[in-house]
Order: sequence, then C-alpha cells, then structure tokens
Amino acid sequence: MNCSRLLVATGALGLLGCGAAAGAKGPGTTAESSQTEAAASLFPGDGLSIVHTSCAREKSPLEFVTAVTRDLFGREPNDVETARTASSGFRRSKFVEEALASPEAGVGVAKFVTGLFGLDALKAEDPELSLEPVVLAQRASEQRWASLFGTSEIYCSERTAALYGIALSPEALAARDGDGYTSCVLPPERAGFFGMISVLRATSPEANPQAFYKQNNNYHRVGAALYAMRGVEMAPAVHAAAGEGPGVPLDSCVPATDARVNADGIAYGTAAVPLQGPNCASCHARLHGPLSVAFRAFGPQGEILNAATLEALTAEERDATPVAHLQAILAERHSCWSVDDTRLPERFLGQAGFARLSATAPTYAEALGVQVPRHLGGVPADANMKTSIAASFTVGGESLSAAFRGFLLSESYRCASK
Repeated sequence: MNCSRLLVATGALGLLGCGAAAGAKGPGTTAESSQTEAAASLFPGDGLSIVHTSCAREKSPLEFVTAVTRDLFGREPNDVETARTASSGFRRSKFVEEALASPEAGVGVAKFVTGLFGLDALKAEDPELSLEPVVLAQRASEQRWASLFGTSEIYCSERTAALYGIALSPEALAARDGDGYTSCVLPPERAGFFGMISVLRATSPEANPQAFYKQNNNYHRVGAALYAMRGVEMAPAVHAAAGEGPGVPLDSCVPATDARVNADGIAYGTAAVPLQGPNCASCHARLHGPLSVAFRAFGPQGEILNAATLEALTAEERDATPVAHLQAILAERHSCWSVDDTRLPERFLGQAGFARLSATAPTYAEALGVQVPRHLGGVPADANMKTSIAASFTVGGESLSAAFRGFLLSESYRCASK
C-alpha cells in the first residue's frame, strides 16, 4: 500500500498542494487559493469527477442535496436548501463547497471520527472524553490530515487536561471556546490521535482490554492504528496454523526480549510470534510485532505504566510472567517500522516517536478512499469513490475536508440507488 498504487494520474495532476498545505494559515492565503483552483480542475462544470462510471439514474438536485445534508449535517435539508434545487442555476459543486465551509460540517467530521476510531462505546460511557479526537479533527479539518497523527498540540477541556496531569493556566481557561475546550500540549510520551487517552480507551474494548502484560500484547490497538493510517482491517486474533516452513525473525532494530509463550504453548510475545511460521510472520514480523512496542507504555485505560504498576498486578493479570521480566520488556521503547512496506524500516522511540513517524506515511489518501464512504456516507467504497477521494485529497492540501469533497463530488455519489 503506497502512493504508486493510488488510482490517480499523478502525471496529469502533479502533486499540487502537498507542500503548500502545511503553510496555509486560513482563508484567503495563496496556498489555499491554489488548492481550491486545483480542486476545481478535478471537478469541472457541475462537479463531475475525473473518473466516470455509469448510473442507471442520477440523483435529482433535491435527492443530491438531501444526501449531502444527511451525511454532512445529520439532518434533512431546510427550506432554503430545498428551494435552491429548483433553480436552473443549481450546481452540485457550489453546494458542496458551501456545505463544507459551513460550521455544520463539523457534524459530519464528528460522525467520521467516531466511526474511524470506534468511539461509540466510549461516547455512551464518557461523552466528554469521546469528544477529544473529534474536537481536534473539527478544528483542523483544513489542515494536513496526516499531521494530526503526529501532533502534540490538541484541545483539552479542564477535565480531560487533568487526565494528563496538565494544569491549565488562567490564560488557557479564559481562552476556552463555547464547548469548553482550549489549546493544550500532550505530555512528551504521547502524540497524535493514538496518544490520546480517549482513542487508547476506545481501542481497548471491555471484552478485550489491551496491555502489553496481557496475552493480546496491544495487538488490537496496532490493528486500529493500521486501519486509521492505511484503511486496511487486520484479521481478528486467531490461533491458526503457523504455516509450512520457518518463521521470520524481527528486524534487528526491533527489541527481542519479549519471547513469551502461554501455558498452552501459544506464542504471544513480540519476538515469539513471527518465529512460529510464515503465516504468523506475515503480519507480526513487519507490523504487529514492531508496532506493539509503540503501545507498551499504556494500560487498558490509556494510563501510563511503570515498574510500580507492574508490581501491583496479580499473577493472573500478568499471565504468571515474572514481574522483573515484564519490567525489562517495558524498559524497551525503541523499535522500527516501514511506513509503507516499501521503504526501509525507520527507528522510533515510544508512542510519541511512532506518532511522528506515522505522520510521514504516504498511505492516507488510499486509506480515506475506504474510510470516508464507510464512516461519512455509510456505504462501501467503490473504485470511483476511492479515485475521486484520493485525487481531491492530493490536490486539496491533503486535508480531511478535501477528502470529503472528493467523496461528495464523486460520480458514484451522484448516482441514485434506485
């Protein structure tokens, strides 16, 4: 999964906006203007996508507006929006641009982020905490999407800040917005979406709480991170046949102390699983093993683990592993990983290091091509949607808003279901 596999004619499109996005500060900037012009070239006329598909019937203007307001605003069209569809001058592309610029588009961002990180259970349990990644994505919807996976600058309420041990200054408290959030900086051992307590808790379900001292070894969290970055869902944990032939050892830059095997002889340690055979190694040698190290510092609730917390575990909780061995495993925070499976593995230190590395991955366009239809539109992605989203994302500053634009203006979106 890499840029070369995206169904985008990069020779014709170039890579407009890739470098400009980071410098864009707001409406009216040169970078933003060039991105808008580039996006317009992808969707000429009435918002036609660059790749065509056949429709048995195209949505009428009213059906199109209804679909957009439901997906992006979570409501039916109002009288003004309905009246616009009767005009001979109605243009889908203009309506989408105005919809994305509306504050109501934050509803769509919330729906997308909630689905992407599986926040529904946390939302029912702790609504305020579940908003943490949503608020970041809403306020940064025009920024480079990948940067949110590596940033330390997020938004906190007074309560969520306290979870990180952050005492908000009087100035920060005074700067809170109407929702009670203000800018804050994560502690140095955390960064990006997957350093947030909210996302760590959401990816540690009650039925399978995640921690390195458990037999799941944070592999569910690794799978969630790979889905967010690559759009590929890993198969659930199974004790399948190891396959014929030898296993594959980890790269030398991945720590090998964790060679744990349970009482039934089933390997679950970072270094043990890839050696069981080629089937196990296919995921664990290059993905689950190296990246499980990134999450070692966190317990089931997203809390920071240390030597003392490990000493407090019961023998059952730590699978009878000696505390000293767990402490030795926890002390290993260095690992390495290839962001697209084609480059050489790059070293990182802890979750914050992994976060900064993941922000450089070239796989987000392809990932969003799968995720936006699913989590914003509630439909499976087809080839036309994937191509349109990737193209719009690439020329539109690599922002979440640009990916939404590609979906809403894809030719498949114009097609009526019946």
